[in-house]
Amino acid sequence: MVTGGKPRGFAALSPEQRREVAKRGGAAAHASGRAHVWSAEEARAAGKIGGAKVSQDREFMAEIGRKGGQMRGRRAPLGATKGGTLVFPADRDEDDTADAGDLDTDGGDS
Repeated sequence: MVTGGKPRGFAALSPEQRREVAKRGGAAAHASGRAHVWSAEEARAAGKIGGAKVSQDREFMAEIGRKGGQMRGRRAPLGATKGGTLVFPADRDEDDTADAGDLDTDGGDS
């Protein structure tokens, strides 16, 4: 908190300096055995709780659904193939999204 003067403590550090301090603190906690390491089961349970909380906000869910639909419309449809090979969004080059017209969406060999 700044009370009429210069920022103090972490507020006085640049974002890069704060990141470095946090990095060192995390490394020290792991080295000394005090850091918590999430198991897959713990992470799954935490994600389930967070997802349940977020999904209660209907307006937010509608907003992210709209954004997803808009992004989907910019790419080739699911199951599209290019040269007989199934194309997944992560496998596309930047050129692939621009050339969506040469994708075969019926799955046949053409």
